[in-house]
Amino acid sequence: MSDVRISTYANLVQTEFRDTFTMAPLSPTPLRAMAMNLEIQPGGNTFREFVTPFVRGTSSNLATIRARTSNTNPLTTNVDNFGQITSTVERIGYLDHTIIDSYEWARDVEHTSGIDALYNKPDRVASRLRTQFDEAYNQWQHEKVLAQAIYSNEWIVASSSTGVTNAAINALDTTFEITDAFKAYSGIAVGDIVKIGDARKPSDNTSAVETIDVVTIKTLGGDSSGAGTNSIITIETDTDEFPASRSADGDGNQGTAFEKLKVTLSAHSSGARVQIDIPQALTVLTADPIMTSINTARIRANSVGGEFVVYHTPEADAMLFGTNSSGVRTPMVANDFLGKDVLFNGELTRYRGMNLMVDSNALSRTESYSGTDLASERHYIWGFVKGMTFGYGEPLKGGGTFEQIVGTDAKLFKFSFLEISGAATLYAGSLKGFLLPVTV
Repeated sequence: MSDVRISTYANLVQTEFRDTFTMAPLSPTPLRAMAMNLEIQPGGNTFREFVTPFVRGTSSNLATIRARTSNTNPLTTNVDNFGQITSTVERIGYLDHTIIDSYEWARDVEHTSGIDALYNKPDRVASRLRTQFDEAYNQWQHEKVLAQAIYSNEWIVASSSTGVTNAAINALDTTFEITDAFKAYSGIAVGDIVKIGDARKPSDNTSAVETIDVVTIKTLGGDSSGAGTNSIITIETDTDEFPASRSADGDGNQGTAFEKLKVTLSAHSSGARVQIDIPQALTVLTADPIMTSINTARIRANSVGGEFVVYHTPEADAMLFGTNSSGVRTPMVANDFLGKDVLFNGELTRYRGMNLMVDSNALSRTESYSGTDLASERHYIWGFVKGMTFGYGEPLKGGGTFEQIVGTDAKLFKFSFLEISGAATLYAGSLKGFLLPVTV
């Protein structure tokens, strides 16, 4: 028969912990708050994104319609009456996304008496667990959303950093080919992150889905290592070698926001677009042209509402609001009206019609490959539309369990938590997503 006192203690800790979520709900991270809530299929871990086709009608004129035949109704579907409008099948296109990320969190809790009895009262234990849980869970949840940044539809990089594949790519390949010339003038290097695939666009054929692969470079083949004047580029397939993202998780450089890099490629035709994350230099003098390039891209993508967010690091933000050694100021600082509205620590300010949001957890990296440092830290300015570009779903929202660890004489317990959840870049929403790598 179990010890009722111990069972009661465990139940009290569980109850106290769960009650804290009612009394003080966990606030979402800034990015989580800007995600669309995904509707997970009951009993599963997938959700379906329906893609609305863009279908043009036929432009004509009255004389042409009348000339089809006499005394007919051009709207009829009766072929015997002629003149009917040509139609095609209305496709219901969709993509299925799967949420597979799991989060587990556990702590050993010692049940002692004597001098530690007050410290180990159930409410104290639950409070300590909740404080530790919040910090760890928020960071994990944030990085799951942040990992979608690299799948922005458009990377705003120099024209020299954009090229094409020079050979077809088969599904599951771990290499691709570019011309020797593109390899030379682009400056592609081991540790660079590369996006392969044509830009997504509205289409009247919802089965024609543009696939985007984002990978990191492991090796560069020599000139003519491929066919003719092509060079073979090998991607990294060992996830342990992926670069860490700089984050605010305690040691400053252990984030997992790059964990969504691919380890194999999808099928691509020869001539698929290639973009390399070679950064532009963000200075006081270049800040305005660089930010204007994001603004141009978002207007070109018909994202003109008030929900467009430009999410960036404190270092990039400092440059936007900076002054150089000669006293030259950025337009943000030089304009008194804008300068008075400068807000930090995750709050918003407006710049050229865009919401600027600075966060210590915005995407950046100091590593290139296998822990090797980059020459300069790369910061990634991410533009997206709130509630459209990416979504977040929770197929399984874990709860706490509190169990005795066998063989500890009822003195040691384990508190455990499990969740299945994660983020996904939405196909239609990604059309309005942009990523701009910079150095400061």
